[in-house]
Amino acid sequence: MRRLRGVVGTTIATSIPWAALGFLCGLAFHFQLIPDITAFAQPGFPGGIVGALTVTGAVVGTINGLVFSGLLFAGERGKTVDDLSAWRFAGWGALATAATLGVPFSSPLAAGIGAVLGAGAAVATLVTARRGRLTTAASPSLNP
Repeated sequence: MRRLRGVVGTTIATSIPWAALGFLCGLAFHFQLIPDITAFAQPGFPGGIVGALTVTGAVVGTINGLVFSGLLFAGERGKTVDDLSAWRFAGWGALATAATLGVPFSSPLAAGIGAVLGAGAAVATLVTARRGRLTTAASPSLNP
């Protein structure tokens, strides 16, 4: 049950920033902030290009979270948050995001950008998890 919570939590934690990135890209296309590039969504899609890219970002984030948590559970089985190496954690994040972006776009550039973003996000996640764990351990218990 704990592993399932970890997979769901990781998936949600990665899909939210990707959805936000899609939303921002959708706004940039909607207001034509990028010269010489025009994007359209299907006429019936709710929210137009902004809605389409927000949903696309959420889907990419969900896939990325599932790949990352799968790699993490396979490669770091039996380790606690305190036992995880930041370098290895960054490597798993880089690999997951590079695969998530590199495969559909068939682009080494997209994979490289994804690797850098994934490594940074993975380290930030690990730091946040460790900080939350320390805060929880330091707080007094509410149950007598």
